[in-house]
Amino acid sequence: MLVREPGQVGRQYFRQVPLVRDLFGFGCIYPSISTQRLIVNWNMPCGTFLDDTAFHAFVGDAMKLKLSLLVGMVVTVFAASSTASAMIQMNFSNLATGSMPSGSAPWATLVGTQNGANRVDFTFTHNASSAAGQFITRLYLNISPYPGNLALTLVGAPPQYSSHSFSQNGHNDASSAFDFEMQFGTSNAGGGLARLEPGESMSFFITGTGLTESSFLAMSDGTPRQAMIHLQGIPGGQSGKLTPVPEPASLAALGIGAAALLRRRKKTQSA
Repeated sequence: MLVREPGQVGRQYFRQVPLVRDLFGFGCIYPSISTQRLIVNWNMPCGTFLDDTAFHAFVGDAMKLKLSLLVGMVVTVFAASSTASAMIQMNFSNLATGSMPSGSAPWATLVGTQNGANRVDFTFTHNASSAAGQFITRLYLNISPYPGNLALTLVGAPPQYSSHSFSQNGHNDASSAFDFEMQFGTSNAGGGLARLEPGESMSFFITGTGLTESSFLAMSDGTPRQAMIHLQGIPGGQSGKLTPVPEPASLAALGIGAAALLRRRKKTQSA
């Protein structure tokens, strides 16, 4: 948008109101009279003056540049989709029920990476920003579409692992129905060797026909949640259940978020 600057006499002057800022929320395009080129300035407030001759040339060129920037951003998003769609990341920062943990968010992070057809590799970390004495006892995930031949393989022999189970809508906790549950040790014997404590990680991979990393972006039935963990050992003998924020919570999911919404909806209740 361009407006006439008040108080100018003899020649027509206009003040350039940001053409890019009103589209993307930042920056300003303004003309350089000396070089006769448009300048993109992302920091300085807009306030450049144009006479009426420069005005007409500027409007056409500025709109072309604005369109080019928009097309460029669209192309960038699609390029990000093709390169980043092989990975998802969930940062568990939101308190769903129970008590707020000590330390700082995110208390845990799950990274899933596509590894060829029908396989997704995971690394689950109880982040070091969590407070000493706290430990994770459960991890819940959703899977959609839900293959009938799901299998999990541990990487190494992590002492924190206790058990796991696949069951479509079969793992109910905090009013949500999940498809996958992994349990971790709770014993404090040996200095808590069996507990998944701050700074510790474990890796595993899940296979199933048609399985991709985006299969794990589905929301649960009941109270809609993408995933959830149960964290115990919070001061005062308390515990809390945490979900990812945002959902999906990583720049890696930027490219696949829209595609996931378009190509599938959450699984329906089993008959």
